[in-house]
Amino acid sequence: MCKIAARNLTRLKELKSDIPNPSNEDREINFIDMAAEIKGINEKKIREFFGGKPIESYYVKKICNFLKVDVTEIVDPDEWNRLQNLVNPHNPAGEFNQIEQHIPRQIFKNIVDDKTREFVGREYIYDQIDEYLKDESFPSGYILLKGEPGIGKTALMANLVRKRKWIHHFVTEGTDSTEIFLASICSQLIVKYELPYSKLPECQPDQRILTYRNFIDEDLLPQAIEKVKDNKEDNTVVILVDALDEAKRSPLDGELNILGLPKALPQGVFFIVTSREADDQHFYVNNNKRIDIKDNDKDNLNDVRRYVKNYLHHLGVKQQIEKWQVSDGDFIEKITDKSEGNFMYLFYVMTDIKEQKLSEDIKDSIHDLPQGLNGYYSKLWDFMERSYKDRFKEID
Repeated sequence: MCKIAARNLTRLKELKSDIPNPSNEDREINFIDMAAEIKGINEKKIREFFGGKPIESYYVKKICNFLKVDVTEIVDPDEWNRLQNLVNPHNPAGEFNQIEQHIPRQIFKNIVDDKTREFVGREYIYDQIDEYLKDESFPSGYILLKGEPGIGKTALMANLVRKRKWIHHFVTEGTDSTEIFLASICSQLIVKYELPYSKLPECQPDQRILTYRNFIDEDLLPQAIEKVKDNKEDNTVVILVDALDEAKRSPLDGELNILGLPKALPQGVFFIVTSREADDQHFYVNNNKRIDIKDNDKDNLNDVRRYVKNYLHHLGVKQQIEKWQVSDGDFIEKITDKSEGNFMYLFYVMTDIKEQKLSEDIKDSIHDLPQGLNGYYSKLWDFMERSYKDRFKEID
C-alpha cells in the first residue's frame, strides 16, 4: 500500500483544481468527474487517496497520470521502486502477489512447445472460428471443436495459444480438477487484463469452487470486457479449454457444468473448447457453435499431406522411400491413405520412418504399413507380445 505525505497531497489538490472539467467548464472537477475520466478506478478510491489514506500503488499511478505528474515527485523514489519490485508487473494491485502460483505455466508451455513443433495447416478451422467471433448474431458463447482421439485438437489449440496469446487451460494430469481450472482462469484474467487483485478470494476449501466461479462471473469477466471494449482491433475476451472430456468431476462440483464453466457469458466473451465425442459430459450452455473435425474431410486430408511432405527432407525418410521404390508423391498419398486422417498415427509412423525404426515385416513394402491408428496399436501390441512373452499373462 502507498500513502502520500500531507505536503504532497496539498500540491496534488492544487493540480486537480487546474484540470479542466470535461462536462462543465465553469465547475471545478470533482471526484465523481475524475472517476468517470480515469479507467479502472472508482470514486471511493479517489476520495481515499485525497483523504490521505493508503491505497494500492496501482491506483496512485493512475491518478498521477491523470494529473500529469510523475509519481516519483510525490512518493519517495526508493519506496516506489520497492513497491514495484514486490508486485507482478501484470498484476499491480497488491504489494505481495499470490496470483502466479495458480497458473501451471510450465505444464502449459511444455504442451504448446511439443504440439507446435511439427504443426501445419488448420487454416480452415481458424477461419471458421474467426467467422463466429465476428458474427453479430453470436455476441457471446462457446465454440465447440469436436473430433476423435488423434485428430489434432490439442495441437490446433496450442497453435492458437502461440499465435494469439489467448487465455488457456489444457486439461491433463495435474490440471484436470474444477478447482485448479477455475483458479487458473481467475489468475490468468487478472494478469492479462491487469485487474486490481493480488490474490484470489479467501474462503473455506470446500467453498473455493463456488467462490471462484462467482468471482469469474461477477467480477473478472465484466472487468475484462470493460478493459477491451474500446479496442477497435479486438474487443473480445477469448478463453481456450482443451480436452474437456478428460476433466474430473468431484462431489464439490454439485450441479455446476463440467469444470464449473458458466452456462451464460457476458457479451464479448467466448470460450473455445475441444472435446472428443462423449455421451454425458455434464455440459449445458445457452449459446454455442459447433465445429466438427472429421478425419475424411478434404481439408483435413490436405493438412495430412502437408504434414507428411514436411518430412521428406529427413535422411531416414529419403532412404526408406528409395527402399520402397516409390515417388515422393506416391509416398505422400499412401501415408495419407494409411493414416485415415489421424495425426497421432502420422506422428508415430513418420517418427518410425525418420528414425529407421520400422519393424522387419514392413520394411520391404509401403503397403504393409498398418491401416489407421487402431491398426498401428494392434501391430505394436503384437510386437510387444512376441518380444516380451514372459511378461504377458493370459487372462481368463
